[in-house]
Amino acid sequence: MNYRRVTSPTESANSTRKYNYELGIIYLLTKDDEPDLIRIGTINNTNLKTLNQRLSYLNKTSRHKRLWVEYVKDPKAVREAINSAFLPERDNKRGDFFHLKPSRIIPILTLLGTTPPLSFKKLGIPVGSILEAKVNKEAAMVTDDRRVIFRGEKLTLSEATERLLNISYDVRPMSHWQYEGRFLSSIYNDTYLVT
Repeated sequence: MNYRRVTSPTESANSTRKYNYELGIIYLLTKDDEPDLIRIGTINNTNLKTLNQRLSYLNKTSRHKRLWVEYVKDPKAVREAINSAFLPERDNKRGDFFHLKPSRIIPILTLLGTTPPLSFKKLGIPVGSILEAKVNKEAAMVTDDRRVIFRGEKLTLSEATERLLNISYDVRPMSHWQYEGRFLSSIYNDTYLVT
């Protein structure tokens, strides 16, 4: 079973920035002996540090297997929509449980979820580090938490990747660059993996 990569929406877990919407997570849990009975729960909080602490606690104390965790902007509204959409599948004895195959709900959560922006600091890549392009081994130097110098210009990694590939549309840059022999996409996933 694959676990969902969990990410914070806009800033690191140490942020205390407040948002004008309720930030939180929605999670799915299951057990080996009842794989089609899933628990759908939410954790609400606008403080990302506290939110990540609660997620970590859930991770350590749950008797269920974590199947999926997704950060969403308004977990209460998402939960209400799920309750309404899957009312016939809801277990009346245990309100948080639904008789559902996870494959029915996970695509919906994927559409509602958010992912964090690239942060070299969060990925453990210090300023001054050299990133190597996959296609031609060209180098880019990390200049701050979100930018690199590439071909003499200070750019975001997305902009550098567009120039590297000679394209004029947005592309996910992390699979095109390596740091110390590892693709940034792999480092990113390892950084935000909930175990």
